Amino acid sequence: MYFIPNVISTTAIAFLWYFIYHVDVGLLNNMLNAVGLKKLTHAWLNDPTTALWCNLVPFVVYVGLTMIIFMTQLSTIPKELYEAAVVDGATSLQVDLKVYLPLLKPAFITNIMLNLAFCLRTFEYPFLMTGGGPANSTMNLSLYIYKEMVGANRYGISMVAGLVTVFMGLIVMVFVNILQRERRNCHA
Repeated sequence: MYFIPNVISTTAIAFLWYFIYHVDVGLLNNMLNAVGLKKLTHAWLNDPTTALWCNLVPFVVYVGLTMIIFMTQLSTIPKELYEAAVVDGATSLQVDLKVYLPLLKPAFITNIMLNLAFCLRTFEYPFLMTGGGPANSTMNLSLYIYKEMVGANRYGISMVAGLVTVFMGLIVMVFVNILQRERRNCHA
C-alpha cells in the first residue's frame, strides 16, 4: 500500500498536482471557494513565493519507499533487545533512543542517500508544473541543464552543470561511505 505512489508515473503525478493548483479549474482553489474562504484562493504556481513549495509537495510519493526501508530495517531488530531493555528498567523513550535508533542508522543512511539522489535528478515536477518559472523560482540543476542544452543550444554550460551535478552526487556518496565506515568500525 505504501509503495503504490512510487509505481505511478511522475508525469501523471506532476499533471495531477498541476490541476490541483491551477488558478481557474484547480481543486485547491475550488475547495477554498466552496467552504467560503475565497480570500485564500491564490495563483499557486504563478507566484514565485509559493511555486517552489507547490513543486515540493509531489515528493510525498517517495515517502512509501522511505517507509518500506525503515520497516524492513525494524523487522531485522531482534525482540530480545527490546525485552532486555525493558527488564533493565528502560522507558519506552529510552528504548527508542538507545536501542532502536542506533540500529536504524543503516536505514537512515540509505534513505538520505536515495532522497538526495532523487533531489539531484528531479526534472519532471518543475518542468511540467511551472517550466522553471515564475522568475526561475523553481529552477533546479536538471531543468537548467535541459534549458541550456535544448532551449539555448549552449552545450558547454549544460555540460558543466551536469558535471556539477555529478560532483555533488559524488560528495554525497563519499559522505555516506564515511558514515557507513564509522558504523562498521563501531561494531568491529
